[in-house]
This record gives sequence, structure tokens and C-alpha cells, in this order.
Amino acid sequence: MMRRTLLSVLLLPLAALAELQLVIVDQGTERSLGTYYQVGATAVGDRLDLSFGIRNTGAAAEMLRTLSVSGVGFTLPSVPSLPVSLPAGAAQNFVVRFQPAAYGSYSANLAFNSSSTILFGTTTASATAKLVNGAQMAELYAGSSIDFGRVVRGARAMRRIRLENLTSVKLAVASIAVEGSGFTGPAGVSTPLLLEPQATAEFDITFEPAEAGTFDGVLRVDSRTFLLRGTGADPSLPKPMIELGSATPASSQQIPLAIRFASVAPASGTGELRVELRAATPTGADPAVLFPSTGTRFAAFTVKEGENVARFNGQTSLLFQTGTTAGTLVFTAKLGDYTETASATIVPAVVGLDSVRGLRGGSAIEVQITGYDNTRSLAKLAFTFYDKSSRAVQPGQMTVDVTTTFQKYFETSQKEAGGVFLLRAVFPVSGDSSGIGAVDVELTNSSGVARPARVQFP
Repeated sequence: MMRRTLLSVLLLPLAALAELQLVIVDQGTERSLGTYYQVGATAVGDRLDLSFGIRNTGAAAEMLRTLSVSGVGFTLPSVPSLPVSLPAGAAQNFVVRFQPAAYGSYSANLAFNSSSTILFGTTTASATAKLVNGAQMAELYAGSSIDFGRVVRGARAMRRIRLENLTSVKLAVASIAVEGSGFTGPAGVSTPLLLEPQATAEFDITFEPAEAGTFDGVLRVDSRTFLLRGTGADPSLPKPMIELGSATPASSQQIPLAIRFASVAPASGTGELRVELRAATPTGADPAVLFPSTGTRFAAFTVKEGENVARFNGQTSLLFQTGTTAGTLVFTAKLGDYTETASATIVPAVVGLDSVRGLRGGSAIEVQITGYDNTRSLAKLAFTFYDKSSRAVQPGQMTVDVTTTFQKYFETSQKEAGGVFLLRAVFPVSGDSSGIGAVDVELTNSSGVARPARVQFP
């Protein structure tokens, strides 16, 4: 009796050592495992992921030092960082993947610390699925993705699938189904399908998106599922063509501009138009070069499916201001994948005149000139006064060299005024100024002489 009691006492500590237990986790429920476990069956190449855990069932913390699986077809996709201390009641979860590469039965040893469990798995006799791409084929496994790429709405893309019986027995495929918006098929096969050993069958799946966006679908071959993916895209927007309303634009004008297409737009979209001034002179800044409707050098436009002209805020044309600077205006239209340009040359010209006025005041007379010089080279002014009988008043034509004056003016005012200027020329008169009746004015720059009509004094 004494020996048997002693033996019983010695066995108790050995049983108490099994504080870390292997468990299988199925839909949130744990079940303890023993020496053997049958993981189930899957098709060749398919993945069967199983959730396991090492739980500390003791009253004190335990150390999990090692964890491994050895055996063909079984892997640990992610091994936890070890060693790890498991408090009483805590568990370390992990996944064992069973992915057989050929038909047959498989086994592996799942070991942790000094304990181990033998895992068994088998393959099911299933048809092998392959994606056919010309002479190339890629094997598909459950969960594999079949990508249709980017397809313009209204167009279609097709993928061919081959089922092969690589086993030595007849295989029956009960159902083949395609699910998901934009995807249709299978075409070219009907079920139930019976495949003799080494026999094949092929079918097509079509992706035809009705709109732009990402599409997901499913191919089901019996219980196996394959993912279908494709992207619907709008047709490419057309190449924009910039049309200027004048072939020979000049300074101080507003000219219409339009953007047209060689054919109607297959889709709607938006684009942008910009204008850049490439001045002929260093002092060539000009704030007047812009689109009046926006007050900037930028304008957005829209493209409507079925139309062959762009719209600016609903209008089919847009005014632009040429400014008062000689040089080149470069227009850039961006639409979709296209960036197109057009240019307009503003040629150097004689001084442009908006108004010339003669004012009388006591013993002086004044000439006011509002105009612009797109060459920034105004150099000489000439004035010839006439009495009321149209006779020239002595000393005749008077000239003034204004080269330096206007150079300084344009250097300091170009950012605000471009080539625009306002000139006040005041002349003292000996005697009664009422005898002065008119004046001729000449303005000379690098492009020539501007001669406005004779100006009368009130």
C-alpha cells in the first residue's frame, strides 16, 4: 500500500506540468488537442489556414520558448516573436497553413517547447484551374485573383480559364458560376461537367464595365472561389485644338478664342487654359494680358460628351486681352492626357493712341495724351501749334527728346501699367492763349512715327 500511494503522489506533479496546452480555434470556440489532429482536405495548390493557440491553463505565468511545424505541405505563415511569457489564462494564437503541392496524404509535426502534435491532411480530387494567356498558363488556387485590367466603358475584356483533370480518376464539376456587376460567363462550357483523366475543358469570362470605377466579382467552381477584378474607365478625352479669333492680333485688343475637337467628345471632363506672355523687351511685364471673364491668366473649361467644342462657363468662346506689349502670347490647353499650345505674335508697332486732348488755361496751354507703346522705346515728341486761321505759330515744330524719361517710366511702372502711359505737356504762352487754335502731335518710337489727327483747342 505504501508504494502504491507513493507512486500516485509522484504522478500528480507530472500531470501538473502540462500547463501550456495546444488548442484549435474554430469560429471563436477553443478545443484542446491531443497527440493527433486531422486538419481536413483541400485541393492541390489551395490554401487551408487553421487557427491554433497555445493557452496557459495554469495558475502562474509560463514561458513559450519554441514553436515550429515540420512536414511537407505545412507552414507557419507568421511566427510569433519568441520567447514570450504567457500569464495565467493567456494564449498565443497563430496560423498553420496546409497547402499541398500534389495529390496524396500529408503529415507534419507541430511542436512547442517539449510538446508536439501530429497534423494530418489530405487532398481532394479536384480539377486544376489555369488562366490561359496565349501559350502561357498560370495555375489558379482558391482565393487567386483574375485581373481584367483597365477597360474603357462600353468595351470588353475576356479571360479564358482551363480546367484540367490531372488525376487518374474521373472528376465531376457540378457547377461553374460567375457573379458580380460587369462580369458575365462562363461561356463555352455547361455543367454538370465530367472530365476524364488528363482531359481539359475551357470557358471564357467577360468584363464589360458600364461606367468608370472598380469592379469586383467571383468565379465559383463547385466550392472553390476565385476573385475577379477589373477597372472601368471613361474613354480618353479628345485632343484640344485652340482656335484664335484673329490671325493677326495687335496690342490693346480683346479677341475671342475657342477650343474645338476633331470629333465629338466620347466622355465628359474638365480642362484648363493658360496664357503666357513672352515679351520682346526686358521691361515686358504686362498685367493686362489676361482673360477678362476671370481676371487672371487662367480659365477652366468643360467638355460634354457628344459635343465637339469646349465650354467656358457655358459659352463656346472666351475673350482674351492682348495687352500693350510686343512679343508672343502662348496659350496652353490641358485636357486629359493632352497638353496643346497655340501662339499669337504681337508685332512691334508705332505708339498707339487712345486720346489726345488740347486744354486752354490762362497763359498756358496743355496737351494730354493717353496711349501705349508696345516697344517701350518712345524717344521723341514733336508739337506744331496753329492759330485759329490754321497758320503755324512761331517757332514752328518743337521737339522734345523723352528717351530717358520714358525708359525710367517703363522700368518702374510696367508691372502695374504695362506699356500704357498718360502724358501731360504744358506750354507757356506769351500774351493771350486764346489765339492758339490747334496742334499737331508726333510720337516717335523704334517702329516709326504716330501722327494723330490735328487736335483743336476749345
